[in-house]
Amino acid sequence: MHEILDTVTSNIIPIISVFIALATLWLNRKPARDQIFEYRKKISDFAFDSYTKFGDEKFKKISYEYAIAALTKDNNLTTEQRDTLLSLKNPVFELEHFSKCQRLIDVQKNSLTWKNVFYKSRVYRWILKSLCFITYLLGGFICATPFMYDVYFSEKTLAHFSKLSPWYKVGSLSFIIATGFLIMVPALAKGSSITLAEKIVKNQRNLNN
Repeated sequence: MHEILDTVTSNIIPIISVFIALATLWLNRKPARDQIFEYRKKISDFAFDSYTKFGDEKFKKISYEYAIAALTKDNNLTTEQRDTLLSLKNPVFELEHFSKCQRLIDVQKNSLTWKNVFYKSRVYRWILKSLCFITYLLGGFICATPFMYDVYFSEKTLAHFSKLSPWYKVGSLSFIIATGFLIMVPALAKGSSITLAEKIVKNQRNLNN
């Protein structure tokens, strides 16, 4: 048992440090939607400068269209759909989070609805979020398994594990932790996207009322 503890402290903790470092780099990266914003902002500014120099209304229209497209940070919406997003009750919140749950929401002229008919049911969404939460806890449980091995595994299993090579031990424990992360992250993303979509759709309905 002490050999397993030594394996965890000497090998798994550095591996977790690598996971944390990679996660930090991922979180601090410049998101694609921010790159889209900067790219469209440059085009909008260039088009407006061209309008001020040449007085051509076409440049003014292009500048306006790209400015709206930069704010919404989308790739597929029409001008009417983007105008709908800008006219919501809390445009700062909606524009900031819309891209995270865009696949769940159908943007129509002056209205937002659920793309999937099942998502219109509050009970269905609650069930999905509950499943996401349970799956997230399951992933966390799997991640914690290597640190509570004496609780989850029998003495016979621990004795067998202690006879394995160090590399096999490290590989097995790393696989368990990685599996837990791979379960946690999608569940968290799915549950968060549903919650954000609910808030955006609700805000739009309140605006209409």
